[in-house]
Amino acid sequence: MSYIYIVCLALIVFFSFSLITKNQKTLSEKIFTAWIFILAVTVLGFFLHSIGLFNRYLFLFSVICDTHVLHGVFFYLYARSFIDKDFKLKYIHLLNVIPFAVLLGLKLYFNTVLGVMDCYGTGCIHEGNRYVDLLNFLKFFILGAYIFGGWYEVQSKKLTDSQLKGVSQLRTTWISNITIGAFVLFSLSAVYKVLHRLNFDFLGDDLTVVNLMVSFSIMIFLYMGNSYAYLFVAPVAGESLVLDTDKSNAARPVHQPKLKKPEHEEDIEIENLDEKFDLIERFINAEKPYLLGQYTVRALSESVEIQQSEISVIIQKKTQKYYCDYMNDYRVEALKSKLDDAENDKYTIFSLAMDCGFASKTSYNRIFKNHTGQTPTEYREAQQRV
Repeated sequence: MSYIYIVCLALIVFFSFSLITKNQKTLSEKIFTAWIFILAVTVLGFFLHSIGLFNRYLFLFSVICDTHVLHGVFFYLYARSFIDKDFKLKYIHLLNVIPFAVLLGLKLYFNTVLGVMDCYGTGCIHEGNRYVDLLNFLKFFILGAYIFGGWYEVQSKKLTDSQLKGVSQLRTTWISNITIGAFVLFSLSAVYKVLHRLNFDFLGDDLTVVNLMVSFSIMIFLYMGNSYAYLFVAPVAGESLVLDTDKSNAARPVHQPKLKKPEHEEDIEIENLDEKFDLIERFINAEKPYLLGQYTVRALSESVEIQQSEISVIIQKKTQKYYCDYMNDYRVEALKSKLDDAENDKYTIFSLAMDCGFASKTSYNRIFKNHTGQTPTEYREAQQRV
């Protein structure tokens, strides 16, 4: 069973690399990075417990258990900073450490002063000990309060489907999914703890079951983060684009040699072809959805309110390119722009490419070379900085 925690830790480390190496982090990115670190500490505690080593590090294991309430704190602050671009961390937010300090202080008091617990001698797992039950209740109460607070913040700022456009729509979907996931995990863990207290251990030891639920939830969480491809760490893009007014004069990237259109596309007639293509171009230049990574035809269709079946046809008729190649043009130009800027020489090409919406090192090397005839490394070296 310990291999599950090893896999989870490996995924956390891999996922963290993209966050740590990313330049110009927003506040939500920084909070999210700190949260990922706490998740790694939590899973490490699960691993030590699974292989029976926690008895050798009882004090460390006890502190790790208390840090679980910090997940609620980071979830709440992440939700606040993600949905509110004007949110700033202030000294008053340090008060969020108080619940953790109270939990730690009570445990110390119960152990060393009252002597009703022995967390640092035999461990905090005492069946039927009302003081252990009290601390568990307090921990779940604190977590529940923060999860509810995060949910309330998300719901109070959430727009209706008719109001959502492009990036805002994807951002709302991401944070809503995270909120729902946190609530479901909290509810399942609390219910199983209660069932265990009532001697209904139909799945086994409550600590092991909850640890596994949390670990699998973390893996799903990381999978979702990868699927949204840097959306959750992107800054809020201000006001939504007004699609009936041309406010962007940005030039389109240089396109590669034309591809032959599929024969069935030639016969499809699109009403107001030029106007619809202009609408697509203005949206892409203004919102830059290609930076999000996996930005699908369906997402673009919903953003510009053009039928999904028409999007690819319009792009092919106007540019002689398939949708994915069309979006990659923008990503390549964005990466070239970053590599041209001497201020970015201190950053790795990998982190810059991730900022431009590429999904992996293999993809950005191949796509960049196909468009420019050089790899990103060769392109940077050719700049010959003075």
